[in-house]
Amino acid sequence: MSPAAASNFDRVRSSLPADLDVVAAGGWNQLTSLAENPKAALIDLIADTRSSDDSKRDEKLNALVALLQAQGKGFEADLIDGEWTAVLGRNSKKSPRIQRLVGKLLRRGKKAESSSTDSATLKTSRSFANFDIGSMTFKNLATTPRGNGLLDATVAYRPQSAAFETAPSGGIVLRRIGCDIVGAGFKYGRLPRIPLPIRAKGGYLDVLYLDEDMRITRGNRGGLFVHFRPDFAEEVLA
Repeated sequence: MSPAAASNFDRVRSSLPADLDVVAAGGWNQLTSLAENPKAALIDLIADTRSSDDSKRDEKLNALVALLQAQGKGFEADLIDGEWTAVLGRNSKKSPRIQRLVGKLLRRGKKAESSSTDSATLKTSRSFANFDIGSMTFKNLATTPRGNGLLDATVAYRPQSAAFETAPSGGIVLRRIGCDIVGAGFKYGRLPRIPLPIRAKGGYLDVLYLDEDMRITRGNRGGLFVHFRPDFAEEVLA
């Protein structure tokens, strides 16, 4: 374990999530070791599909997300604006059925190209979540494995004061945005888009980490999602 890792961990330890399950994150030793550069380590984890031990992958993922969350980089309108491509999604058992079905479609498409894990690492741009801060909406877009179908959902969001945290510097970190699905549809090939009767109010996303390249969020049903800027994803996951 490097001195830099120990120093970084000491700096963020008091800001680790209050609900952190240290055992599920691989223990204090793994947390400390990964603190040297958790962003780079998460990129490596997403890029590496060779590991067949899903339990160890999940432990490492839990540790890295906790360390990045502890850095105190939550929701910022200017940073979140624009296009994002999904690179990793882990749905919970409580995730809505439509979300689980979309995840299965994406995993099938990925498995047709290479091996995959239950964490559903997506190295092709099959799923997007693009923010427009002007209209305070974002669009979730997911293509079918062959790319000839597109499922879209428009979500209206609003920052909330709930679930704020304190950064290592002592500042307040805004995490939560309320989310209402206000429209959805499916388009296949050249056929007209078909509106879908999907509406939902009262959901939310917690922004666990956000910088110019990477966004990590957790939904109100427990799903964990990692998005990269498209150009960044192409660069680091090539």
